[in-house]
Amino acid sequence: MGEGRGIARSLRKILAFALLISVAACHRSADVLPPAVQGTWTTSTPAYRDRYLRLADRTIEFGLGGNEIDVHGIRRVDAEEMVDGSGLYTIQYLTDEGDTLSLRFLYRPGNPPTLKLDHQDAIWTQSKTATPTRGSAP
Repeated sequence: MGEGRGIARSLRKILAFALLISVAACHRSADVLPPAVQGTWTTSTPAYRDRYLRLADRTIEFGLGGNEIDVHGIRRVDAEEMVDGSGLYTIQYLTDEGDTLSLRFLYRPGNPPTLKLDHQDAIWTQSKTATPTRGSAP
């Protein structure tokens, strides 16, 4: 009977270790955004209808309406990727004053792919039109 308990205990330790390894493998940090989340994102939510979010490998650009934009360098990207291709991303970016701010969002692949920013209810979709350039609206 004691031998069976020892085997069960060893098996639990192995499974716990395997689970820890698999969770660690799904979480990663980098200084660039993965290609799937890069692009221009827009929403039909009235408060943000004239806004856009542009994510590039090393920059984040906020279209603030009209020709007003705010561009920042990405300092770090934390990603918790899921089996279905979704991911929870946290982007740390630098302000003009040298402060580090964060933007956290849930990415879901699909047709079209979507983003849900942590701090708002709006759903952002990846734009199929050309990515706007600095100073132009999407």
